[in-house]
Amino acid sequence: MVSAKNCRIRIHTSQGNQDIDFSAQSIPGGKATAIVSIKEFMVKVESFK
Repeated sequence: MVSAKNCRIRIHTSQGNQDIDFSAQSIPGGKATAIVSIKEFMVKVESFK
């Protein structure tokens, strides 16, 4: 998921579905999404190999 060019997730809840673009770097307004932190974390993990 982290290295994909495009990754979408569909979350099923009791109130319906929600589609999320996991590969988006920011949300409207410019705030970074979780994928940015995950990628930074993965770089640190890879540096220990």
